Amino acid sequence: MSVVVSGIIDSVNECCQKAGLKLHTVEFSLGIWGKTEKLPSNDILEVTTMCGHGLVSANLVKSLVGEIKAGTKTPEDAAKELTPNCTCGIFNPVRAVKLLAAMAK
Repeated sequence: MSVVVSGIIDSVNECCQKAGLKLHTVEFSLGIWGKTEKLPSNDILEVTTMCGHGLVSANLVKSLVGEIKAGTKTPEDAAKELTPNCTCGIFNPVRAVKLLAAMAK
């Protein structure tokens, strides 16, 4: 069985030790490099980065926020539309509802 845990390495290692497990692979994020001004806004990134493979489109998120603002879609319906785009299954639709609703205000 393979399990992916994301967090502060010291905390993750401590949890693994308590569970009698040994770390197999560790990846580190070194931040964001390059032309960061070309990235979507932070609120859009909060939604799109919930998929570890980058399969949730920033433009789709923007479009859905527009539909929520116009009253043609609810945040729940928008989150349901975004969720299947994440094939890894990590996308959190409950969190997406809250983020989309906040962006639409």
